[in-house]
Amino acid sequence: MPSPWGVDIVELDVRLTKDKVPVILHDGTIDRTTNGSGKIKDLTWKELQKLSLTDKQNQVTPYKVPSLQQALEQAKGKILIDLDLKVNSVDEIIAVIEQCKAEDQVFFFDSDYAILKAIQKQKPEWMLMPRCYSSKHTIKALKLFTPQIIHIDKGFYTAEVVQKIKDGKARVWMNALGDTDAEIRKGNAQKALDELLHFGANIIQTDEPELLLKALRKRKLHW
Repeated sequence: MPSPWGVDIVELDVRLTKDKVPVILHDGTIDRTTNGSGKIKDLTWKELQKLSLTDKQNQVTPYKVPSLQQALEQAKGKILIDLDLKVNSVDEIIAVIEQCKAEDQVFFFDSDYAILKAIQKQKPEWMLMPRCYSSKHTIKALKLFTPQIIHIDKGFYTAEVVQKIKDGKARVWMNALGDTDAEIRKGNAQKALDELLHFGANIIQTDEPELLLKALRKRKLHW
């Protein structure tokens, strides 16, 4: 089902199992989120499926670590997907995306430009979001990739940087994660939005989508 809040994008962290199956898991190990232990890269897909995910109270749930294929099939036609690549090989991921016919629904996020280059070489029409750490880094990313989105930080979130990104026909991604989300949870969503939107960011990542969307709709900035 579509998101009950009308979220536009979901982030999925992608890793590879020992037998090169792309799976969705943030951590490099399964210790924190399953009833097993060990590194994803040392476990096969079959071994992983013998385990169960756990909740915040460390109670076992009926759910399993999903594959990228399963996630794409669930999301098909419903939401854009930001694939946070935690891999050193992209062939397996490209194959799954093509199998699911999800090329127009995903984009790729990484600070490892070699990985993004590998995707660009094989699929130059696919969407990329390079991670940038400075104004100079942003210019470099724009020249290397002509990306659809640029991920920047508060430290160099300026009108000049934003204009360069928009001149390059890319969107500006900013995080509300951490302190800004804390302000949103306190009821200060409009103040947080003032800071997030001040120089023209047009994509915001948050752990508080329901609260942030309410604030955006109050300003008629989301439907």
